Amino acid sequence: MTSLTLRSIIVIATVLIIQASCAFSQVCSCGGVPLIGSLSIPDTQKGQIILKASFESKSINQLYSGRERLGGATRSQTVQSSILEGTIGLSDRFLLSLTLSGVNQVRRTKIAALPSNKLRTAGIGDAVVLLIWNVSKRTENRLEFQLGAGLKAPLGQSDLRDNGILIAGDMQPGSGAWDGIIWGRASFTGSKSQTMKSALTLSHNFRGKNDHFSDNGETYQFGAETQIMVDLFSRSILGVIPSMGLIFIDLAASDFGGSRLTNSGGTWINIKAGVASSFTSNWGLALSGERPMYQDVNGTQLTKSWSALISLIYSS
Repeated sequence: MTSLTLRSIIVIATVLIIQASCAFSQVCSCGGVPLIGSLSIPDTQKGQIILKASFESKSINQLYSGRERLGGATRSQTVQSSILEGTIGLSDRFLLSLTLSGVNQVRRTKIAALPSNKLRTAGIGDAVVLLIWNVSKRTENRLEFQLGAGLKAPLGQSDLRDNGILIAGDMQPGSGAWDGIIWGRASFTGSKSQTMKSALTLSHNFRGKNDHFSDNGETYQFGAETQIMVDLFSRSILGVIPSMGLIFIDLAASDFGGSRLTNSGGTWINIKAGVASSFTSNWGLALSGERPMYQDVNGTQLTKSWSALISLIYSS
């Protein structure tokens, strides 16, 4: 295997394992594509460009009160997200990442003998730009550190209506607010071949306010979100790199008009697994799936049952 192909496989695998899920945010308290959970910043050399186009589908149909799963859910939701990420190495120490998104959501409601109701929203989501600092060079030791900070820009529409009625914030493509993001990752390479790797990633989203969410000028603010991800992927097996990981999500309750929304926010732990493979020296494919293994929600909420993601990756 050539060093260029090996580097491509390592980059593709790194992109795969750092991907977090959308963290139940679509229903629990985050409008549009939950970008903080979609960030997958790879190691990038000076002048190197990495592009990733992803498509995710997820089902949200489990009703919970605290840690207890309830029966008789009258709602279900499917979310399809498209995410385009670009990363460029500005120098040996700094890289810049830009993430664009789009979302298509369908919520179905069925109550007793009444006719079922379907609500669909779609549009461009918000965008994220991050500046990442490579604290330690990969040549110095097997333990590497990266720190980053950036902004989420409210590109997505947040005032969609259905028959003249403003749609709930969690069904809007965008949040209507600027957010601040801090991000950090520590990764450890366990062998000289650099095909055994583990990573710990932390991120936090400081939510801004949508000051003009309703006709009465009331504000809407999604809850602050913290994620901790532990990932592991192994050496290539017949050209395929497997990975697995755990994701811890803590989501604060949302706020509408100065009042806390009691049925929003909570704590989750997800388990994920995936595979990645390079089919040329520059192109690769990554597949991953995710399920919740623990959830403790505020109030009563509909949460995710599973999600699946496919990514096409280009590395220059």
